Amino acid sequence: YISATIAYYRSLPAMPTAIVCTNDVIAYRLIRALREEGYRVPEDISVVGYDNIFMTQYMNPPLTTYSVPIAELARHAVEAVVGHIEGNKEREYVVLEGTIVERNSVRRIDLE
Repeated sequence: YISATIAYYRSLPAMPTAIVCTNDVIAYRLIRALREEGYRVPEDISVVGYDNIFMTQYMNPPLTTYSVPIAELARHAVEAVVGHIEGNKEREYVVLEGTIVERNSVRRIDLE
């Protein structure tokens, strides 16, 4: 599906300047696929991941990512599952704050 995504972007009048991925593993695979197509990250296109998994700091280039509080996310998920098993059908919406971990997979663009 990553090859299809790149093919779609190539069909546009211009390639995007950045792609934000749903997780770091997809971002890693996207960077590999972009390189195979001759694109340079971040010189030609910026890539951002989500999760801040351990390997992102060792990628080439190190991946800019969004770090989420995994332990807190897991706790809320377990509480929701247990509540559902116990008959609580109400949905609880929780907003967890994360942080951007800036590394080298994004380049600054002057908008002027």
